[in-house]
Amino acid sequence: MTPSAEEIPSPLLASLYGVLDDQKRWSEFLHGFCGFVGTAYASVLSLTFGPDPRLRSFFWWGLSDEDVREYQTYWAGRDPWVKGKDLSGQIPGAVAGSVDFCPDDQLEVNEFYLGFLKPRNLHYGARAVLFKRERVSTILSTLRSKDPGRLTVAELDRMRSLVPHLQRVLRIQGETGDLATERDLLSGLFDQTAIGLVLLDQSGAVLAANSSARAVMDRGELLFTENGLLRSPCKACDRALQEAIHHALHRFEKTPGGEAVSLGQQSLDSEAAGPRLRLLVGPAHHRGTRDPSPVSPAVMVHIVDPAAPPHIDREMLRRVFSLSRAEAAVAEKLACGLSVAGTAGSLHVSHHTVRSHIKNLFLKTGTAQQSALVSLILRLQAPLLGTRSARMVSKQGTGSRT
Repeated sequence: MTPSAEEIPSPLLASLYGVLDDQKRWSEFLHGFCGFVGTAYASVLSLTFGPDPRLRSFFWWGLSDEDVREYQTYWAGRDPWVKGKDLSGQIPGAVAGSVDFCPDDQLEVNEFYLGFLKPRNLHYGARAVLFKRERVSTILSTLRSKDPGRLTVAELDRMRSLVPHLQRVLRIQGETGDLATERDLLSGLFDQTAIGLVLLDQSGAVLAANSSARAVMDRGELLFTENGLLRSPCKACDRALQEAIHHALHRFEKTPGGEAVSLGQQSLDSEAAGPRLRLLVGPAHHRGTRDPSPVSPAVMVHIVDPAAPPHIDREMLRRVFSLSRAEAAVAEKLACGLSVAGTAGSLHVSHHTVRSHIKNLFLKTGTAQQSALVSLILRLQAPLLGTRSARMVSKQGTGSRT
């Protein structure tokens, strides 16, 4: 009978789950594992299997660093226990003794055994395939000398009792790694996008701003932060901005897709007339989703400079989302910071027509809000500033005015 979790020594489980905080504890766990099962060597390794196995990660106990380097550089591709034909049929989680996949009469004439295992007094062992994904397998292996003989049923059962815990640890590690990769990727795209982006938390305070937005706020002419809040020096503009943020935080029905806010004074000079900045302020979460935590993004603010609007490739939008020419034109205007009214005026169509096109855009792009639609278009279209570092700025690091 396979030992229950209560029969596994607590220090052994503690060292295994301690791996989640410190990878160096793999050696501690594998040492304890050998004592629990009755072996002299153990390893957890990930590799691409097939005719030419390639190691991806390797944790071990019971061999010297020199032995491991020799295995990695020469013997891994000759190891009969990691050949693709042996791994392909094994079910993840199953434990098998070494004689089940490499009998003694085959092992003892194999160059890997003669050149590597026998000189190190290793012979019998067992193996479990913990995970298999495409051509990559993660394997738990253990070995001991020939004298004690094959691993007994009881020893194999001890090994089996630990497999679910190992799988759980590796799954958590994988999920954590995937999240970190996704976070780094999204952080880089967020910071490098040429359009200005600011994220606000549930209190309306600046949570993060990308490079383009920081450049605008550092100038402080039309937009800045004060006590962590996004403000404008123009009183009328500031009132409009605060109202738009309030509506986005509370997801007012009348502005489900976000509000356009113009910053800057009109000028008598016709060439300089018009707002100097346009903001699109909208919820960062779709209606109906779970409420975000106090420190998660609640509002997204897009900053567009009308003097240098982003270049939007209408034809590319049409191909990607199967848009009509009219829908692509509306998408372009919205991404350049125009409101529904501004878009209607620019395209010489009615407000009703623009709203109808926006509904179609939501359906074809899989978005539900104007802010999300604009964000998607800009992520696809805006050039990346490759010379800038991919870092998000914290609330404390955002340029501010006192």
